[in-house]
Amino acid sequence: VKEYYKTEQSASMHINSFSMAKSIVSLGLSVAISKGFIQGVDQKASDYITEWKEDGRSEITLRHLLMMTSGLAWNEEYAGLFNETTEAYY
Repeated sequence: VKEYYKTEQSASMHINSFSMAKSIVSLGLSVAISKGFIQGVDQKASDYITEWKEDGRSEITLRHLLMMTSGLAWNEEYAGLFNETTEAYY
């Protein structure tokens, strides 16, 4: 197996895994549903993220989050040090 790294990236670098992480979370969620820990993907995310119960986010479902259709504002900017994407690393 040969590893390939784009531009200056290497095996020791930390990079985002947004889409890959979403796939792994989806797999874990399907196991939790099959075991009865979670009702289903149409369950409200605010059942688990209690800070979301009191505002417009209360209507967001797990399906919305998995499909990236929640309507949450997100500026996917990689150039700045103090933006949402950078903060997601920490």
